[in-house]
Amino acid sequence: MWVIDFTLISGTTITRAQLSQTGWQADKNTEYYSDNNSYNQLMIVVDANTGDILSKRATQAIQLGVPPPAVITLK
Repeated sequence: MWVIDFTLISGTTITRAQLSQTGWQADKNTEYYSDNNSYNQLMIVVDANTGDILSKRATQAIQLGVPPPAVITLK
């Protein structure tokens, strides 16, 4: 798993509408965390083997650490 983190600095933020204009599409693996619809941190989790995007998160808070690893059930 690869975790890609974009942190905007110097008080810069981005809105959900601006994210949409750049191709960030909301789906079941997308989370938004903000009280005012502006975000300063974007995190994308990518499957290192397939390149598939596992999750995306836009937030207004500082994230400490990385999210827990995804649980994959093999059939």
